[in-house]
Amino acid sequence: MSAAPLRLLERVELARELLKLSGSGPRIRARTRARRCYELAARGLLQDPSWRLVHGTNLGMAGHAWLTKDGIVYDAVRDQYMAADVYAQKRGAVAERHYGPNEAAEQVCLAGHWGPWHETAGAVQGVIRRRR
Repeated sequence: MSAAPLRLLERVELARELLKLSGSGPRIRARTRARRCYELAARGLLQDPSWRLVHGTNLGMAGHAWLTKDGIVYDAVRDQYMAADVYAQKRGAVAERHYGPNEAAEQVCLAGHWGPWHETAGAVQGVIRRRR
């Protein structure tokens, strides 16, 4: 086994340990997750406002949203935690905008959708669905 995969495993273990120390972090319960990244990430931010909401791209083409805190990423669509550098490498994630809880709440209210609130490649606005 080469040294690079070992370092990757060490980073993943470090992310798991940091999560144990910092508390549980957000966990979103959802039946369907596909194409709901902006909504699910914003809901995660509401659960734990100590995280930051990130809007950007992944795999170099699609708009995507995730949460970040202290070098750890929570991807609500995949319901996974991982080290930020591993996430960027694995998913090709590039952050374009960061939002705190107050900024995100303001943007949702002003725009009337979950995001994105800026121009980004391949993004579809996350329309807020009203319950019947």
